[in-house]
Amino acid sequence: MKAAIAKSPDSSLRVLCLQGRNFGGNPYVGLFCASLERAGVRVVDTHTFEARLFKFDVLHLHWPDLYVTLRQFHEAIVIGVMFLVYLLVTKLLRKKIVWTVHDVRPSRLRHPRLLNLYLCCVRALVDAYVFMSPSSEAEFKEIFPRAGKRATWHVPHGPYPVSTPSPQRQGEMRERLSGGTNCLLVGFVGDLRPYKNAEVLAYLPHKDSNGRDVKIVVAGARDPCDPTEIEVALSCIPVRHLVRIRERLTDHCLVDIIRAVDVVMLPYRRGSNSGFSMLVLSCGQRLLCSALPMFEDLRNRLGSPWVYIFNHRAENLSAELDTGLSRLQQDTVDMDAKLRLGAFLDDCSFDHGARQLRVLYERLIT
Repeated sequence: MKAAIAKSPDSSLRVLCLQGRNFGGNPYVGLFCASLERAGVRVVDTHTFEARLFKFDVLHLHWPDLYVTLRQFHEAIVIGVMFLVYLLVTKLLRKKIVWTVHDVRPSRLRHPRLLNLYLCCVRALVDAYVFMSPSSEAEFKEIFPRAGKRATWHVPHGPYPVSTPSPQRQGEMRERLSGGTNCLLVGFVGDLRPYKNAEVLAYLPHKDSNGRDVKIVVAGARDPCDPTEIEVALSCIPVRHLVRIRERLTDHCLVDIIRAVDVVMLPYRRGSNSGFSMLVLSCGQRLLCSALPMFEDLRNRLGSPWVYIFNHRAENLSAELDTGLSRLQQDTVDMDAKLRLGAFLDDCSFDHGARQLRVLYERLIT
């Protein structure tokens, strides 16, 4: 899912994106930068003389918290201060700072006191916020009321470009995962981290509404920081109902597994915006999600048969999940549903979002 770097026409509007387009193997930033270039914006790459000499008009932030949370404490202090000085000089030079708020409450909670002070300084320097959903904006402004004084823009998370599915490859993957049996496959895929709430998987029914076995496909590398919690949760699932793939998945394998299962489950405990849900929908797959505002936003926009919500805090979680799977099986993915999904993905496209952002940038600098 690597983003192609598009050539853009000459533009006087220059944007420095932090993190850069090759950040951490995450395809989001590369797709974001490529779409800006197609919209006629010149993207200034990080670690260039242009970036060091402030030769840009807008500085667009994505995950400023990572400059602190990915470092050891003393290193985090130095890097954090250096980055804040860079933002301050940007402001003094009358350039604009925009922040796309991916996480209202950062999922990495290292150095919490330092992080809170650092982000308070970042918020004081920002000129405009970009939110991906109504709920993330509402939550952010409830926690930080002064943010309401800044310009606000809405640009949803874009869908990911995925290859055209091969029926043969999809069938082979399903055969491998199901063991050749007629069953309902529930996918829990991607890197396994505590906030993804693997404990919920043990409450899934063993049979679906048609009497078939329910098999849970857990595919992805576990979080090295807290492997015990995840392993204990998975040990509660009967062996005959668990399909385990332990290695970190390549992009192609991840997409193949998503397409081969019947539904992908996202029982997250927390989150503000879910890029992974957009990947699942990009693959034309259905979602069973916890009752977090970000997933409720998605359900309100797209509805069944694509997005189903369950109360992940319900006292009788088994009954809640049984009801959710039953509702999902009762609905069919017909042509109308596919057209609605296609229209939704087009409306959320990176290119559409880039055109909206260009309007924001131009308003800020004029």
